[in-house]
Amino acid sequence: MNQSLIFLLGLVGGWLICLIGNHHLRERAQKTDFETQLKAYDTIFEGYMDQLTMKQEEIQQEIQEWENNIQRLSRSSESSFRINQAKANQVLELVSQGYNTVEIAQKLGLGVGEVELIKQLKNSEITH
Repeated sequence: MNQSLIFLLGLVGGWLICLIGNHHLRERAQKTDFETQLKAYDTIFEGYMDQLTMKQEEIQQEIQEWENNIQRLSRSSESSFRINQAKANQVLELVSQGYNTVEIAQKLGLGVGEVELIKQLKNSEITH
């Protein structure tokens, strides 16, 4: 009976070792799968981050271009306004000296319509 008991204990022990070993192997396989999936997700995440970084740089460059264009346009419209204001002042000065529209246009190298417009704008400022 001793040998049968030892045989049964050995059999049960071997069976328990197999169960524990299988469980350990399954856990290890799951851990490996998890680590593999984690690495894959990490790679995907890094790819998205790279794309976002590139898009952010593109947007920043576009914003800088818009700011540069705004500054350039602002400077050119300011100088254009000064030139037009200077023309308007010359026109008004010649009007006050008694020159007619055609004479003013010829003297300043402007169109007759432009001189008329300046005179009308000045008159509308006075009346309003």
